[in-house]
Amino acid sequence: MRSESELRRSVSEATARIQEIIDAAERVAEEIRAEAEAEADRYLAERRRDADRLVEERARSLEELSGLLTERARYVQEQVGALAGALERTVASLRPGASPPSPEPRPPAGEVESAEPLHTRAGGGAEEPLLRATQMAVEGTERAEIERTLRREFGVDEPNAIVDRILGPSGGE
Repeated sequence: MRSESELRRSVSEATARIQEIIDAAERVAEEIRAEAEAEADRYLAERRRDADRLVEERARSLEELSGLLTERARYVQEQVGALAGALERTVASLRPGASPPSPEPRPPAGEVESAEPLHTRAGGGAEEPLLRATQMAVEGTERAEIERTLRREFGVDEPNAIVDRILGPSGGE
């Protein structure tokens, strides 16, 4: 029976050793799990910092772009105001018996002329079709379309004379 007791003791020792190995494996697994979680937390924190930096950079870029666009819009408004004034002076000078216009000073930077339509500010009447035709010609509209518009918007029966004043006589007449 001695061999049976030795066998039991050997099995008991082996079982104890296996349990020690399992315990050690569980400790190592827990340490690995803790390290992995810590690494994941570090990684997420870095990605959050990267994302925050990117958001800040984009916000700065958008702010700069917004400033540039605002500046450009002011410049365009000034140019449109100057062009509108020049067109109005030109139309006024084209009226029969009109004296040559004196140049009007440009509005100071940031000051915008009235947003009222040009043909209304021009004083109404016969110069409205001329101003509208001038605007369309500046935009590159073709003669036939300008004539149709003058008929439709102003009831001008013979728009050819107005269009001829702006574009010169047409080649087909």
